[in-house]
Amino acid sequence: MKCAELQVPTGEGSMRTFNARPSAGRGPDVVLYMDAVGYREELKEFTRRLARAGYSGWLPDLFYRDGGPSFNPHSPREDLERFTPLMRKLTRDAVLRDTRALIDWIGAQESPFGKMGTIGFCMGGRMALWAAAEFPERIAAVASLHGGQLGTASPDSPHRFAERLDCELYLGFASDDDLVPQEHIETLQAALDAAQVPYEIETHAGTQHGYTFPARNCYNHAAAEKSWERVLSLFARKLHP
Repeated sequence: MKCAELQVPTGEGSMRTFNARPSAGRGPDVVLYMDAVGYREELKEFTRRLARAGYSGWLPDLFYRDGGPSFNPHSPREDLERFTPLMRKLTRDAVLRDTRALIDWIGAQESPFGKMGTIGFCMGGRMALWAAAEFPERIAAVASLHGGQLGTASPDSPHRFAERLDCELYLGFASDDDLVPQEHIETLQAALDAAQVPYEIETHAGTQHGYTFPARNCYNHAAAEKSWERVLSLFARKLHP
């Protein structure tokens, strides 16, 4: 594969972005939205995994406005007080501005593939859905893995934009996740049903928040691999001409 760390201009600075693509060609584009731990090698490896599967993966460092810090991937809750203020800065408007800059930058490169995918982890799950609702003409497949705040009372909750979606979704959740109440999942599901958006919701038994991260003590290999299988199947159906 070919890998590069690029600087994408956003109008608010320069957003560090890791790109991995197949050596034989570009492949459909997939934007990976990070969790609150930040831009790091673990997420770069996820991006390489997309490239090994035939996609051009893009990992933007959404903390670039604050210098791009990253935190302890093994015990992230120890850094909760440090990354929570950074998370709060990533409003829907800010994330969509960054996404538009990245999509415009990707669009300036020649590609035979018109449709894109998004995948988000933890806080990145709602970002992946926000992006799909904002750019329905571009984003055809969305994956959220242990995504939080997807069906809340907040006016920017992703479920409120379900009618704008023109994509298929895979939503993987942990069975024991104190950050994702069941009522949030049910609220999102009801909105997707009302908007007739195709989706699959899967709750993995015996797992905790962050089950897909190999560096995390709650990593569950079987559930993580099952989620990746679902994600790559979705991308294969929706992104290849």
